Amino acid sequence: MPTRLRVTFNPNYLDVPTVQQLFYEAMDAGARFSRGWSPAPAEVTFTLYGRYSALSLQRFRRLLHHHDSFARLLVDGRLYS
Repeated sequence: MPTRLRVTFNPNYLDVPTVQQLFYEAMDAGARFSRGWSPAPAEVTFTLYGRYSALSLQRFRRLLHHHDSFARLLVDGRLYS
């Protein structure tokens, strides 16, 4: 079953290509995922297919908050903390 990630951020600190790059850097080598699409200027949605590690989500969250401390990461609609 696919897992949906939604990231919202402040466009003064981040932009869509930067968020996508941070996501690619954080994911495990064997993870399968969509390239990410942006339904709004300050939002990016990714879909993970199959297995992934909790560590990769922690890395992604840490990278996001390094650039924008108010960025939110939702995993299947629930806030990831």
